[in-house]
Amino acid sequence: MKPRLSEPAREAVPPPQVSSTKKRPSETASKPPTTASKPPTTVSKPPAATSAPKKMGTVVIGSCRNRVQNDTHDWKSVADRLRIKQARMKAKLEDSQLRDLDPMPAMTEGGLSVTDPEEASSALSRLIHKTDFQRMRVLGQFNHGFIIALLDCDLYIIDQHASDEKYNFEQLQQRAQISSQPLIHPAVLELGVVDEAVAIECRDKLEKNGFFVDVDEDAVPGQRLRLKSQPVIDKTVFDQKDLMELVAQLCVDPVGVPRCERARRVFASRACRKSTMIGDPLSKTRMRDIVGHLGDLDHPWNCPHGRPTLRHLHRLEKVDL
Repeated sequence: MKPRLSEPAREAVPPPQVSSTKKRPSETASKPPTTASKPPTTVSKPPAATSAPKKMGTVVIGSCRNRVQNDTHDWKSVADRLRIKQARMKAKLEDSQLRDLDPMPAMTEGGLSVTDPEEASSALSRLIHKTDFQRMRVLGQFNHGFIIALLDCDLYIIDQHASDEKYNFEQLQQRAQISSQPLIHPAVLELGVVDEAVAIECRDKLEKNGFFVDVDEDAVPGQRLRLKSQPVIDKTVFDQKDLMELVAQLCVDPVGVPRCERARRVFASRACRKSTMIGDPLSKTRMRDIVGHLGDLDHPWNCPHGRPTLRHLHRLEKVDL
């Protein structure tokens, strides 16, 4: 039999060693950290080019490109560009007026029969002038809608509504006072250098149309104008598109007072409502006034809506009146 161990002998046997995850301080100090050997992953950014001065580039202002260099300009070249733009806009305006002109027949042996707008306008100017309206003899009213008038040996029929409407329309164009609505925050207008110079020169004409602007002399050329208020007519609020249209018209004709297309439509509607209507009986005095007013108009040949004011009826061989 094997001898039995005593209790003190059992206690002298050391317990089995268990591997511990904790490392001794000496071991951790001897091994260098594994992350120290890896290079840093950050990528060096190229230095910003702040030392070199920036070159002034081409700035897009409105619809044209202008070279801005220290806020200086060659005003002689600006004037040349303005004259070129005026010539182009004038040709475009004349072309649009010829297209919109109502076909007025020209003179033939049997009367007026030409339908081409340009030829008809030329023929009508040869046939009758503005001063001839004062020489017309009013013969009477036809069908409560037309005035029959005689000029020398030529017999004319005059639309009483269209003629009176055109007179009232041009009076509104010249004398109408347009109210203006202030803006909460002034809007910066981005214009070309030429358009901006014209707008500054013709600020009084813009104000007659209800557009009030301020000039910021320290701003970049092309952005010096600040729109303070814009017009309102019969609850119709106008915007910057209408202002640009006025500036374009002023580039063609800086002398007259232009009107934008929306204002023309409002004035045409007002003139139509206050004019003599078809069906209204007229006295001889009232008929003479309507015919005489045609001689005071800039364009007496048709109403704002394109309706002709008069037609040539017949050329009489002998007049006994």
